[in-house]
Order: sequence, then C-alpha cells, then structure tokens
Amino acid sequence: MSLILEPVVCVKLKQGAATTCYVALHPQVKGVSGKYFCDSNLYEPSEKAKDMGLAKRLWDFSVELIT
Repeated sequence: MSLILEPVVCVKLKQGAATTCYVALHPQVKGVSGKYFCDSNLYEPSEKAKDMGLAKRLWDFSVELIT
C-alpha cells in the first residue's frame, strides 16, 4: 500500500511545504509579515477572513468546544 500512496503523499507534502519554505527563505519576501500567501504568491484574504466579528464568533465557539 505504501508503494501506491507514497508518490501521491510525497508530492502533496512537497507542494504543501513549498509556500512555507518560499516565505521563510526567499529574499524577495524578506521582512514581509502578516500577509497571506498561497502557492508561493501573495494574495488578498477574502472578506470573511478579514471579518473580526466572525473571527470572534469562531474563537468563542472553539473555546466552548474545548472547555
């Protein structure tokens, strides 16, 4: 089974790590902080992602789940 899954999982792991490595190491984005990157590109977050009221509701809901 590992022979079947290994190529798929390893490729996805490399793809998943690519943006993190890019942001951490590439001189072009040195000093950039607090921004959203996807596929090694800078993106503007969606309106929902910037909605502080929605963020608070999610936070409160998460706290309720774990307490």
